[in-house]
Amino acid sequence: MRTAQVVVIVLIAAALIELACYYPLIGATAASHFDIGGEPNAHQTKAAFFASWILAVVLPGVVALGIPSVLGHVPVEFINLPNKQYWLAPQRRAQTLHDFAQHFAWFGVGSLGLVIVVMNLVMHANLSASQSINQHWFGVLFALYLVFVGWWLVRTFAMFRMPG
Repeated sequence: MRTAQVVVIVLIAAALIELACYYPLIGATAASHFDIGGEPNAHQTKAAFFASWILAVVLPGVVALGIPSVLGHVPVEFINLPNKQYWLAPQRRAQTLHDFAQHFAWFGVGSLGLVIVVMNLVMHANLSASQSINQHWFGVLFALYLVFVGWWLVRTFAMFRMPG
């Protein structure tokens, strides 16, 4: 198992521990959706809220860990990769899929990190008197995620450019 996969697993475990710590602190309902001003405009039961949290954390982790495994069994014509005929040629396919799995797992780390921090902001909103989400930190987080996605895409195209 590589570093990125370990980080995904550690993040999921940390998020589930955090969930267990917050569970007793939340009332019977929780704000689950916020308007553009950061005010709650939808609520869920406690059980639905925490089930949503578990799904929001586990699903990106499963995708980050599972997609690379499945990719090895997908026919080349269904894989969208720059210069795929070169990189997925029989003599390079195994190494390419290995490299892509590592790269995709880091995308999963970034995406899972976003989900965990957003859920933490939502949790803090639910524990505050106003139940408002911190818009400043949400904006900063979203901007950082967009920078991360841009970096990841540039890195992806650089990884799979034609050599020479």
